[in-house]
Amino acid sequence: MHMKYFKGLIGLARFGEWLPILQSNIIFAIAYLLLSETRQNPIVPVLLFIAFNSLVLLHGFITNSIADRAHDSILNRNNGLSVISTNFAYAAVAILSLFILFATYSFISNLFLGLLTLFFSFFYSHKPLRFKENGILGPISASLATTLLPFVFLIYASNADIVLGFYIALALFTRQTLFEMTHQLDDLDADKSLGVKTIATTIGGRKMLNLTKAFSAFFVIVVCLAPIFWPLQGIALVILFAIFSIGHLLHIFRSYNYS
Repeated sequence: MHMKYFKGLIGLARFGEWLPILQSNIIFAIAYLLLSETRQNPIVPVLLFIAFNSLVLLHGFITNSIADRAHDSILNRNNGLSVISTNFAYAAVAILSLFILFATYSFISNLFLGLLTLFFSFFYSHKPLRFKENGILGPISASLATTLLPFVFLIYASNADIVLGFYIALALFTRQTLFEMTHQLDDLDADKSLGVKTIATTIGGRKMLNLTKAFSAFFVIVVCLAPIFWPLQGIALVILFAIFSIGHLLHIFRSYNYS
């Protein structure tokens, strides 16, 4: 019984889906602090970032499990809600929300950032706004909540180069938006069968693929701008983004075939 409940909690939290996002965000957070050449010890800001980003990701994915519970049940996905009550899940979201607000108020004195993060994290999947079914707002809102806004938290929490920080935040946001668009391509058939109105199901697979390829080019341009403004740090960032993105870019151009 306890093991079944434990598996339900794991399914509700969906760790396997958001840990890769957290992993890449941490690597770029460390790179940001090192490339900024600040004398500040990077350990504390990185730990704060890991904690904050984890809270936000957990908040968003639990909310998504609640909002998509009917669809997940049809597809036999383990979202934990067959074992964990919906009220418990909402309570977890509420507690996580308080922790997020506490972090933004206590560590960076910016409650607005916490409220903005919660807004996009919650309404990406939850009604009445449910951005994931509102065209390009879906990928954008997901990327804002999971990547850009947590990185802004790091910029405030550290004493590093602000301009470089916002550039990396923008590049990461562009990268994550591209990943979200690809995710919609991967889920196209399932979303069609369930009547989920993502941008991919609305405009069709071929147009979505072309849009994703165009956004890939935009992402590459954003990354390649770095050496123009930061010659040494920029080259390091280009290499780092290439390592963490080249596989995904190749996947976009090789794995889909819409006639």
